[in-house]
Formats: sequence, C-alpha cells, structure tokens
Amino acid sequence: MHRLIAYSSTPLIGLLHRLTLLGRTAPRDVSLACADDLSASGLAMPDVTALHVPAAEAGRRAVQRLLECVASGPAGATHQRLPVELLARASTGRPAA
Repeated sequence: MHRLIAYSSTPLIGLLHRLTLLGRTAPRDVSLACADDLSASGLAMPDVTALHVPAAEAGRRAVQRLLECVASGPAGATHQRLPVELLARASTGRPAA
C-alpha cells in the first residue's frame, strides 16, 4: 500500500480526483493524509485524515506579535509551538500484511 501526505487539503482534493480517474480508492489502494484540517478536506470522499492546527490561536498570536513589533520596533524572529491533533479518518488504512 502506498502512503501520501499533502501539505494542504487543496492539492489533496486534486489527488483524490486523479486517483478516482485511475480507478483507485483510499484507503484500499493508498492511504491519504494532509497537514491541515481546512474546510476543503471536509468535502472529500472519503473523509481525509488530517492534522488539526488551531488556526484561531495561531492568528491571535500573530496579531499579538505584530502589535508588539509596532509598539517597540522590529525584533528578531521568534518561534512558538501550537498543539496539533491528528484526526484519523476514513482515508487511511492499515498496511497490507
């Protein structure tokens, strides 16, 4: 069984379409996942396994950082970690024995 991970749900939708044209299905022939859980992944059949990133929290932190830079001048790059959650759905399956 092949395994594919798309960076975002948009190209994953195209990949699902192409697999359908080739007579392939997930998860029978290939396990699929994407690195975002945007609304487009909810349009796919089957439901796509995805990483859920808290977008609202990421946006809040970005605006907070921007306001800090405006108030005190440009600063060096910072790194922040956000919790992510793997949402296992119908597009992934166990490898064949």
